Amino acid sequence: MLGKDIRFGHEARKKILEGIIAAENTVASTLGPKGKTVLIDKGTGHPYYTKDGQHVLQAILFSDNWKNLGALLVRNTSIRSNREAGDGSTTVSLLFSELCKAGAALVDRGIDQNEVARAYKAAAADMIEAIQKYKKTVSSDDDILNIATISANNDPEIGNYVLEAFQGIGEDGVVSIKDSYNGKTEITFSEGYKVPQGFLNGDYATDVENEVCEFANGAVIIYNEDLKDQELLKPVLNWAYDNKKPIVIFANSVSSEINNFIISNVKNKIIEACVIKAGSQTKAERLERYKDIAAYFGIEILGTNDRPATAFDSSKCVGLYKGVQITPQYTLFADPVCNEDTLQARVKDLKSLLEDATTATLSLSEKEKEGLKERIAALTGGIATIYVGGDDMPEIKEKIDRYEDALNAVRAAVSEGITPGGGVTLLKASYDCGKIKHKKVSNDFIVGYNTFLQVCRKPIKFILANLMESEDIEYTIAKIAANKSKSAGYDAKSNKYVKDMFARGIIDPIKVEECALRYSSSAAALFLTSDAVITDEQNNLSLEPTDPIMDKYKD
Repeated sequence: MLGKDIRFGHEARKKILEGIIAAENTVASTLGPKGKTVLIDKGTGHPYYTKDGQHVLQAILFSDNWKNLGALLVRNTSIRSNREAGDGSTTVSLLFSELCKAGAALVDRGIDQNEVARAYKAAAADMIEAIQKYKKTVSSDDDILNIATISANNDPEIGNYVLEAFQGIGEDGVVSIKDSYNGKTEITFSEGYKVPQGFLNGDYATDVENEVCEFANGAVIIYNEDLKDQELLKPVLNWAYDNKKPIVIFANSVSSEINNFIISNVKNKIIEACVIKAGSQTKAERLERYKDIAAYFGIEILGTNDRPATAFDSSKCVGLYKGVQITPQYTLFADPVCNEDTLQARVKDLKSLLEDATTATLSLSEKEKEGLKERIAALTGGIATIYVGGDDMPEIKEKIDRYEDALNAVRAAVSEGITPGGGVTLLKASYDCGKIKHKKVSNDFIVGYNTFLQVCRKPIKFILANLMESEDIEYTIAKIAANKSKSAGYDAKSNKYVKDMFARGIIDPIKVEECALRYSSSAAALFLTSDAVITDEQNNLSLEPTDPIMDKYKD
């Protein structure tokens, strides 16, 4: 049996900080237009190049458990932010690391760690409020082009393909990225339907490394039922086996026995199947989502008054599609066999509900109204697939990373707006928050609050460090901060001051900045208030997220 290694206070923080700093230094090299590529050896014989912060962090694994724990903290913080905003892994990692370093130094000086943690959270909330005045809505194709290009490390080819995809499908559509079969980058458009629930667990992934399950020419079935009995499911699995059809199964819940039964059949290559997790909705909300799916495919739901769970009929209960991509977060049907009559009837009903809610005939919360809009958009949008080409797989994989960054940044920007990029907004907002508005706070709180604001000026320093000597950085930052124009800033690519960052296309989605501030402050506060740390004596620490909040398959 392995023993445990327990450390306390300064000693524990110092050991973990070694891993945090190492992870930060590695990911920092990718930041900004002059950022560098990281070469990763995955032990497969195929070296991997990337400038994506998330992939860099996933590759970091130390032989020392304590350094590993530090890398894990950086990685988990990045995952949390990236899941919500879709981009900004490098920024949130830098903020978190710098907050941990600065906070640990304060605690070692005798500053109350609880007050520092409280100040971090308060300052993050104030910063999120302060950056709102720099926000601008995305209003043109040029905005989308600039966001995509910047997020792809200033690659105009990627920016143009992403723009073409969004122009082709509209704001309600879905964009998918895949590697090209012929080495050429090209884009195709097709019908499709995206459901915001993914697979139940990773055992269903057909591509474990990329955490995705993909089927071709398959089927889908819906149970408004808790699957606890094999006999209930056998007719469906037998039909899938007889017809050689991969099958996607929606259900309210699946017992561990049934789940293991299906996985066993999948692992033994008897059938191809994937169970979709139910989601966190209420039973009524889940049934409404099931009705959307059923209407799209023109099928009946098993486990309703009209169709009991035991009354499986393949001619009425099975929907078909040419392709499906399933991740932990979503299920995307490509070229499904759609029933236009039932689909249009369902869309009409949903639009009628939304209209009633808008005119106060029906009482719905703003969240419920947004949910209706999202469901209508999912039913009416199309799919654009960008096939990414290159001379070899390492090049293609590196490009795919940047395409995904560009897509996620555009989605975040369209949903909430954009601000001047390159660390400029965080810099200016940190000076806007210079006068603490909180009453009756301790001196330790004030020290922690000001430390947070100083850390918010770090991203632009890292960007400028790739361009100029250290003695020029402080002067440049002071000049940027002194300019009161909300849109003025610095173009790191051309290494000069600019009057309008928006016009130059140097922009960040505000959602990315909000998430970076929120998650870095929260994670750093937890790190500082942890006084005892327990890890294994030997190195068997996994870098997989183990915090229930971080569980990638948890609703």
